[in-house]
Amino acid sequence: FRSVSTLPLLHRWWRPLFYTSTTHVTPLLTGGYLCRRSKEIVHRHLGTVAVRFGSQTGTAEDFASILVKAGKDLQMPMVLSCLQEATIESLRDSSVAVNIIVISNYGNGEPPDNAAKFYQSVLSAGGESQSQSPKPTDTLLAGRHHAIFGLGNKRAYPERYQKVGRCLEAQLQQLGSTPLLPLGEGDDSADIEGDFEAWEAAILQRLKTWLSEQADGMEGQPKSPSTSANHRDKPEDTSRYTDTISVPITIATQAWTPFDALKQQVVHCDLQVDCASLRLEEKHSLRASWSPRECWHFSLGPSDTDSHLPTFTAGDHVGIYAANSPETVERALDLFHLSEHPHQWGDDLNATDMATILAPLQAQRRGGPFFWPQNLIPDPLTFFTWWCDIVGPPTAALRRALRDAGAPSHSTALHALAELPFPTCLSLASRLQPRLYSISSAPHTQRLDMTVARVDTDLGEGVHAGVSSTYLASLSVGDVLAAYTRASSMRFPSDSSRPMVLIAAGTGIAPLRSLWQERQRRLSEHSSSDSSPPLGECIVYFGCNAANEDYYYADEMQQCLQEGSLSEVIPVFTYGTETGSASQKLTFVQDIIAQQGQRLYHIVHEKNGILYVCGAANGMCSGVRKALTSIWMDYGKLSAEEAELELIRLESQGQYQEDCF
Repeated sequence: FRSVSTLPLLHRWWRPLFYTSTTHVTPLLTGGYLCRRSKEIVHRHLGTVAVRFGSQTGTAEDFASILVKAGKDLQMPMVLSCLQEATIESLRDSSVAVNIIVISNYGNGEPPDNAAKFYQSVLSAGGESQSQSPKPTDTLLAGRHHAIFGLGNKRAYPERYQKVGRCLEAQLQQLGSTPLLPLGEGDDSADIEGDFEAWEAAILQRLKTWLSEQADGMEGQPKSPSTSANHRDKPEDTSRYTDTISVPITIATQAWTPFDALKQQVVHCDLQVDCASLRLEEKHSLRASWSPRECWHFSLGPSDTDSHLPTFTAGDHVGIYAANSPETVERALDLFHLSEHPHQWGDDLNATDMATILAPLQAQRRGGPFFWPQNLIPDPLTFFTWWCDIVGPPTAALRRALRDAGAPSHSTALHALAELPFPTCLSLASRLQPRLYSISSAPHTQRLDMTVARVDTDLGEGVHAGVSSTYLASLSVGDVLAAYTRASSMRFPSDSSRPMVLIAAGTGIAPLRSLWQERQRRLSEHSSSDSSPPLGECIVYFGCNAANEDYYYADEMQQCLQEGSLSEVIPVFTYGTETGSASQKLTFVQDIIAQQGQRLYHIVHEKNGILYVCGAANGMCSGVRKALTSIWMDYGKLSAEEAELELIRLESQGQYQEDCF
């Protein structure tokens, strides 16, 4: 290495590639740096360009980070933060010149967990702000400027595609903010990175032009008191971009797992979630032994007398902290030549070096809590087991680094990381995220059940087993795992006399099982008390291949029929017979829903009933929605557009609830 003794700490040879890789600048921006004069005037009078992200799986956070780095390289005063910290007042901050939001559309048209409060605060902003003086709705953000890039999946969620981004865009304009660009939209079912790069080039060019124009108009004016007080005298938050280490750092000499963190209460999360160590109390297969696929029932309880079940209600989700499989970890150690000494990063790497390299992973703010003490660096074995996502696809920043380095592209993070210099490449990795599952039990059972199918995916570089499903399948009764719970949009009616229609296929039965268990509890209460309202009817439509292969919880549903908590169960066998022998035409849940259209329309419109649907987003859920649209057209005498609007209205009133995956 050439001598770097005269360079500051930021330019040491091990500085993360996240900071040092060649910036990808489109031809549109070549030579498009904000000149020094304009930068100084903007900094003095206008303030910063605030880039805020809302991200569940990390893609929106990656895009926001890429944008900030590109903007900084072009001399733009950009600051990165999470929407978890933002409020409607943040958008009015006089030290901010432009508000840029990068936000994903999660699940059934919901904002990601770390943007939920911000999203609701913006949508509910009315005639009075959080300040003491009232503001008319259309002037609350008057004089402010913004740009939004939304992420969604048009194929999986066509009816809710870009719902979050579009609602935010409309509301910000309603509140008086001026868009610098139309809403940018990234489609994960097509080329979301191409969508982002086109928008990135456009917003950087627009910012350069707009900031320069503002600077030209302000040259010679006295320094703005507001920006001086709120921005220039306040240090910029650059924690994600510096190598400053403020506490003594050590490298762990033994495994540091989520269980250790829970015991020592080292849990970092901006969200109000309930974390706990749970013990596996029951595990059994739900599919026939001859079936080529795996599906398991897991029942979890407190790990010891001092622990507890996380708080949840029927229909909620549980996040599981899974570990990469030993085989996957061994491949990672081999690729990086760490197999012989899996507890050592290298003789020439000290704890401070590794703390700096891994800082971007520690700073990631995607959904769910994480367990990483600030003064302890995991050894390689622990890092690749618990902390690094090496099975999933490479992050956007990692793919861009491969392209900038002229390296071949890869479909998995592990192979992509191996193309770049080690260990600095780890700064481009993604933290292993908890996997969310629908809880398949009701709270009164005093256990937390899950219905999990093992997933194997061919990503083009061999078949990769799903991290969480493989981890869970490897557990034995008595083993302990870390988990937390989060609320879902699926809710049991406060009036239990309302009819319920439960529609599912495969593991989509999970949240519906929690609902019928809740009905069992309320039926018991009604039987023992005259004041409890009677239960309304409840019909279950369940799709599976065959009764002797994957008719999950069939005995339990039969018992509920006898007790009265379920009124009717209609199994839908894909192959048309109970034994699964092939018929000429396959039958799916949506086919039966279409056949019983008049009945369902009557339950919803005449009896104020509720439809619950759970299954694959681009499979059963999409098919059921299309069937319901046709039903509303036929029996409601509506056009296709009117029928879809009616379903949206039912959703807003809680009469049509989906939990799609």
